[in-house]
Amino acid sequence: MSKEIVIYQEWGGLGDNLAHTTIPRLCRDYGYKCYLSKHNKFNNEDIYNLLYKDCEYIDGWSDVINSGWVSGYTQKNEPGWNHLRHIQLGYGFDTAPYLYPFINYTPNLIEELKDKTLVDLSGDHCYRHFPHLFNTENITLIYNGVVEAENITNTMLMCPTNYTSFGNTQIDIPDKLHFNNLFDYCDALYSCNKFIGIDSGAANLACGIKNQFDTNCEIFIMGMSFQLPPIKYDTYNYPNANYIATDTGYVTKCSS
Repeated sequence: MSKEIVIYQEWGGLGDNLAHTTIPRLCRDYGYKCYLSKHNKFNNEDIYNLLYKDCEYIDGWSDVINSGWVSGYTQKNEPGWNHLRHIQLGYGFDTAPYLYPFINYTPNLIEELKDKTLVDLSGDHCYRHFPHLFNTENITLIYNGVVEAENITNTMLMCPTNYTSFGNTQIDIPDKLHFNNLFDYCDALYSCNKFIGIDSGAANLACGIKNQFDTNCEIFIMGMSFQLPPIKYDTYNYPNANYIATDTGYVTKCSS
């Protein structure tokens, strides 16, 4: 009988759910059945639709609340590892080959965005838990530093039309890009030249799309030094992005 794996997490955010999108592909690789728990949390329907709806590697729904991956989570705080790879070990796999998340959607190219730098500084977690770093003065300083150092032009601020975006009032960018859903957002990330964001679900999405669809988008993410390489590797960090520590100004350059 084939082994069965049930995907479950209780937090519901975009980044929280993206972190588990490697599991269906691992189940495919191992020949396991893969189910999505009926109790898995999604903060909105868009997240489910983008990541799991009609996914060919999902075999159906399960009533099981599988939190066993938490106790099985093994931390390897060393280069080449991140939170996603640790989760794969937590589910009981003896290998953890996937460094990036996946979406179950092929984005559309928007020609008008090919030379644009998209900016999305929204993100609930950072602003709520680190307000001494994620405030107007500091974020403006870091943002202006990135723009100047990288000679960035043609910026557009990402603006959702159907839900509240927490934090995007930090920077005043006249040119706005309005999007209606996560699929529009993915199209924009797939099409743009550069992306500037903070440590958030959107940052995970940007890095995942760059990897999955082999784009040339240059990514800049603001985070905290104690959650970034070379201090910490077992977090949401990806080698295809540049990271700027909001507390020290230290920059971890993209390595892939």
